[in-house]
Amino acid sequence: MSPNGKTFHQKYAPCIIGTLLLFVFILPKTTLTWAASMHQSYTSYMTANIRNDSLHVALKYDITDLERVFKLDSDGNTAVDQAEMEAGMPLIFDFLTEQITIRFDYLAARMRPGKSEIVEDDLGNEFIVFHFIAKVADNAGTIGIRVNHFQVFGEFFKTLGVLQTPGASEQMIFTDATPAAQFSLRQGGTPVFKQLYAFVLLGIEHIFIGVDHIMFLIGLLLPGGRFMNAIKIVTAFTVSHSITLLLAAFQLVQIPGWIIESGIALSIIYIAIENIYQQKATNRWLSAGAFGLIHGFGFANVLGALGIPAHSTTASLFSFNVGVEIGQIAIVALILPVITLMAKTQYMKHFVWAGSAIIFIFGATWFLDRAFDIPIALL
Repeated sequence: MSPNGKTFHQKYAPCIIGTLLLFVFILPKTTLTWAASMHQSYTSYMTANIRNDSLHVALKYDITDLERVFKLDSDGNTAVDQAEMEAGMPLIFDFLTEQITIRFDYLAARMRPGKSEIVEDDLGNEFIVFHFIAKVADNAGTIGIRVNHFQVFGEFFKTLGVLQTPGASEQMIFTDATPAAQFSLRQGGTPVFKQLYAFVLLGIEHIFIGVDHIMFLIGLLLPGGRFMNAIKIVTAFTVSHSITLLLAAFQLVQIPGWIIESGIALSIIYIAIENIYQQKATNRWLSAGAFGLIHGFGFANVLGALGIPAHSTTASLFSFNVGVEIGQIAIVALILPVITLMAKTQYMKHFVWAGSAIIFIFGATWFLDRAFDIPIALL
């Protein structure tokens, strides 16, 4: 306790935060670029629609992913215009024709390229959609789809999609570990368990690659405390994000994506600052519940891109949420013992400051990028 009655961290926290803000702006370019891009999911989307005797396939890729592989930005102005896109189309169409394989009863379908178009999502991200068409084999009983582009786009890249057949609609998830899937075209379709299992895995994967969600969760638990406090925090976060996940997925509440992503970044900043000012924060479960509502909308963005049909939304949402909770429990099981051990040492205060500083830096860079579209690497 200092002579003026303030504790050390109360006295110096503003200086610490000011230093961290300055540090954000002088970090090396490569570090900031990495920090600002950690939330990217590296995802493409596929819609396969069987109508009569034709299969119509639409493949949607983020332009930044395509630029990373095909170098579309020929004039170097960091933007891909219509002319540059059209110049690269023949090469990309040839690549996709080779990398996406579709078979009907093990008979390969000939994919004929169609048109391409540029679309934009709520966050302002631009995508190129490629259209293909193929003839459906007579009396085909199964359709097999294989995606082989993960060696090019990276092992963490994934393709999410929907297969629509007369009277049925099924979700598809392709990753480097599971690049192929087969679906029945007969009555009854693919077993429900197989589809739900895929969404459980998607939920687990999303929580582990969603570094912002992990940072927030670590920030909540960082001050330590009794084991029951951790249970209350995790439960409050789970209940609240599950509520908004359902509301958003059923389109009962819709909020622009950039607001949600910026809100998630702000929640991380808030928790980090609270940890510095008040290391033994009381009623932390209230913060977990309040900010969990925002994080739930972030989880919903993953499923929203799939266009899940109404008749299968509930089961898919439940499975995805189960996967998120499994991943969340695994993270808590890893970090809580470390925090508990540190709480028994004289270094706990410094441990909380250091951890909160790191969390704050990440939150600040994400917020600047998401809220103001500031190219962090240039600051």
